[in-house]
Amino acid sequence: MKGIKNLAFIIVSIISLASCRQEKMQTTKQETNLKATQETTEKAEVTKEISELTAEDVLTKSIEKCKSISSIEYTINQKGVSGKYGYGQPKIKATIIQKKEASAIDIGFDKAFIKASGVITDNQKKTPFSFSYDGDNFMYNKGNTRQKSVSDPTRKVTMGKLQQYLFMIRIFPFVEDEPYKMPAKSNEYDIKLLDKEEKQGLSCYKIETSVTFKAPNGKDLITKNIWWISELDYLPRAYSDGFVYKDIVYKKMNEAIPKSFFSLENKNTSIDYLTSNQVESELAKAYLLPEGTIPSRWYSNDQFGKEYDSDKLKGKVILIDFWGSWCTPCILAMPDIQKLQDHYKNNPNVAIIGISAGERDKEASLKLFNKKRYNYVLIPNGDSIAKSIYKVKDYPSLYILDRQGKIVSAEKGFTPDSFERWREIIDEQLKM
Repeated sequence: MKGIKNLAFIIVSIISLASCRQEKMQTTKQETNLKATQETTEKAEVTKEISELTAEDVLTKSIEKCKSISSIEYTINQKGVSGKYGYGQPKIKATIIQKKEASAIDIGFDKAFIKASGVITDNQKKTPFSFSYDGDNFMYNKGNTRQKSVSDPTRKVTMGKLQQYLFMIRIFPFVEDEPYKMPAKSNEYDIKLLDKEEKQGLSCYKIETSVTFKAPNGKDLITKNIWWISELDYLPRAYSDGFVYKDIVYKKMNEAIPKSFFSLENKNTSIDYLTSNQVESELAKAYLLPEGTIPSRWYSNDQFGKEYDSDKLKGKVILIDFWGSWCTPCILAMPDIQKLQDHYKNNPNVAIIGISAGERDKEASLKLFNKKRYNYVLIPNGDSIAKSIYKVKDYPSLYILDRQGKIVSAEKGFTPDSFERWREIIDEQLKM
């Protein structure tokens, strides 16, 4: 009888234990299901948050990220975009290091130190380059030339020596006080979220920023930039301004870097030490025919087929602008040149002429002229005049000739005060 009672106790215990295990398994399963539901909900909320982000939201997050950067090292792979606007742009591979520095004078690099090196590939020719700024000296080297070090450098020095494609190679928002800031003198700044695209294996927001400037002739001039900003960390992974495209790959961030790092000087390098005044004087003469030169005679036809003979233009004050439809500064300068045409249209003693060069599409300059409704003289595809007679290497290059056909002004690039400066030179020549 006692054995039967013990057996019954054992059976009851086993049943109770099995029941407890089942209840525990059910509880564990419920907890697992609850956790999975919570995780799914959280992911859904994050996905919803991402999908509901506006262009302004994305840019705000990217601004916050850029402002948190004290130093950064990254590589750039740059190439011309497809189509006529990317034509003529060299390919550039570069490693760039930037460090914010409140004491640095902005000479084109914001308040920051910079060190960059890489290779330019242009028409299959590879040219190494390097440049740096440590707050005191700007150093640069291109090709097999000697290293140059410029004391008390200016923006004119850095822009002139690096030229457009190297001066603009860095990613500006990383060190700007206000990343992606609206440019001065612009009338309107617009932001759009175009799409999502993958860059370097990362999902990115494709953000378009457009800036509207009021040209001197009253027309709107719109420039557009596209940024591919990563969903992962809100840093830009690619960039295009419609002329070039850049891939951006990050290497290091927010590391302590000594000032001495931002110099190209070393014991194995021969260096020429220059002042800003010396370099600016050199830049003024480089790749331009000197003032006082009377260029060789040339012939060509304008956009309407009318023949032009430079000798028959003598007796007039002539402004000649060498430009290309692929050249951003050229396009920025053209409204001021049209304004000169409007100003002197009733003066038979002034001729305003644009000569295009470097065009892949032979109709490109005429199409742009017609689209913008410019009406000064256009000599399309004037490569032989630009290169053989005026020795043009940089665009835009602009000459003003007196009534005897002698150069009285020669300059490269474009600045906002160009119209007034050109008008004063022409008016002075008309008095003679």
